[in-house]
Amino acid sequence: MKRNPGLGVRAKTITGEATSEFVIRESADGNETLSLLHVDDLIQVVTSKRDQFGNIKIEKHMITKNVETFSHYRYDWLDTTKFVWWTTVTLGILFLIIGAISGWGINLGAALFTVGLLFTLLQAADPEYIVFETTSGSHRFLVYRMRSNLELTNMSMDLIDEAMQNYLQTGKLDTSALDSEAQRIENQRVMIPSSYPPNIAPSGPPPANPPTPAPTTPPPAEPPTPAPTTPPPANPPTPAPTTPPPAEPPTPAPSGPPPMLPPTTAPSGPPPMLPPTTAPSGPPPMLPPTTAPSGPPSDFSNIPAPPPVDFSDIPSPPEIDELETVSEEDKNELLDVLK
Repeated sequence: MKRNPGLGVRAKTITGEATSEFVIRESADGNETLSLLHVDDLIQVVTSKRDQFGNIKIEKHMITKNVETFSHYRYDWLDTTKFVWWTTVTLGILFLIIGAISGWGINLGAALFTVGLLFTLLQAADPEYIVFETTSGSHRFLVYRMRSNLELTNMSMDLIDEAMQNYLQTGKLDTSALDSEAQRIENQRVMIPSSYPPNIAPSGPPPANPPTPAPTTPPPAEPPTPAPTTPPPANPPTPAPTTPPPAEPPTPAPSGPPPMLPPTTAPSGPPPMLPPTTAPSGPPPMLPPTTAPSGPPSDFSNIPAPPPVDFSDIPSPPEIDELETVSEEDKNELLDVLK
């Protein structure tokens, strides 16, 4: 049942804000209210109804100047004994089934089912009974909680005894406590749908974003950027004449044997260790390609051949017929000399 935001319908919107209105029962949608009014020294019990267009109509049930007695009857025993009514309904259904099969117990099952169902409905309605005794007679009202603003109706039934007691003593109907509770209930009802726990998503669809209006005029086109133009030179350079490279002079042949290099001595210690080389992470560097000289090939046919070398002056090695051995004494003596 959809409820309009804000407080439910009130009779004082028609009778004036100076009216003291004590809400006895408010419907779940807030469009119907049974209220106790105190206006111009008169006590009234009225029903306010609001239609779909917002128009409010008031139906008056009691108008009196003096209330002599107020009575309030509660039926809490319907809640405390609700398991009895449920058991009675169950037994009635069982006897009806047995009676339909065997033909015995149909009347007992119907009686149990009817009594149990009646008290179960009364327990679900959770009614309360209020009586206003006046000089003209008694005015009785049955207030039930089914299809009502349950929290506000419960609060009204708890506060009506004290409010009527103050009225009988002072002649004024104080409704400030119920009005503050009604406002608190409405504030909670407004806040709960708009605030969700962090781990629970709202059950309804997400709010749709407002549509973006389409542009009515096309966007301005950007002017094309002109390509840079280079003016031709006033005096173009004259290309230099290409001349062949000069020929290299012939290398004279050596007149004698090549010079002898000085003897090299072996190092006394072990050769130094080179640092370990790490393999390059990438491919090996490529050598640039060698290009052949663009000039004409050189002519080395005019170089004379070197003169022949004569090895006839080298004496032959002496001939040794037998080897002479050295004694142990000579060896020791030679070693002592060397030391």
